[in-house]
Amino acid sequence: MARVFKQAEAKRIGLPGRNVLKIVSGEQGAGGVTLRLVEVPVPAPGDLMRGPHYHSNFEECIFVLSGVGTTFADSGEYALLPGDTILMPA
Repeated sequence: MARVFKQAEAKRIGLPGRNVLKIVSGEQGAGGVTLRLVEVPVPAPGDLMRGPHYHSNFEECIFVLSGVGTTFADSGEYALLPGDTILMPA
């Protein structure tokens, strides 16, 4: 059965260095997908940058809605612009 999820009903998650809304996950009945809206604020001068991380047990797909950034993977460094999508395999 199809379901519609409202952003206003999404659960806020407290994660370091970013603002996260969990929109769809197993908690809402999804069997194999999670959707989060993640905002990574520009750090103020002198702020520590969030360190790298990875997921060895599931792949991750990131779509850049706005802003620019760089991500690092085992295959290299990638500049990201609005409209770009990157797939990080498990």
